[in-house]
Amino acid sequence: MGGASSLGGGVPGGESAIPSLEAGGAVGGAFTAGAGGSDTAGEGGVAGAGEGGADSDPDKNRDQVADDLGNLVDTNQDAVADPIDINRDGKLDGVGIDTNGDGVADALALDPDCDGFYEASDTDGDGKPNFWSTLKPVGDTTNCTLPDLRW
Repeated sequence: MGGASSLGGGVPGGESAIPSLEAGGAVGGAFTAGAGGSDTAGEGGVAGAGEGGADSDPDKNRDQVADDLGNLVDTNQDAVADPIDINRDGKLDGVGIDTNGDGVADALALDPDCDGFYEASDTDGDGKPNFWSTLKPVGDTTNCTLPDLRW
């Protein structure tokens, strides 16, 4: 399995790189999580050991998150991904992902190219990617913007 890489920076443009939250704090969109584990990004921004390649499936569990970044979290098992307040300002910021396999969301899933697939994650709450998937390249980011999470 490949690994995530740590790169900073934002994405210029128009659309948001995270989905909007529905009323009541639930994140829109159901998902199906499959069985099995995945390599997850940790300190230093790299996960896994370089197996696979461009032909590899970046999302074997079909949760729309690159497997080297982590997995969606659904603690109440309602088939709706749990949101996260990554910058701890009391407002939900978007879809949370579990990067270390403990079942708790600890990063904000980001979709820098607005294609509906999460290729990056924010772990420090600034709204910018700290980790980028090496399993799925990011497409054109011209019309996609990352969230402004400044307090």
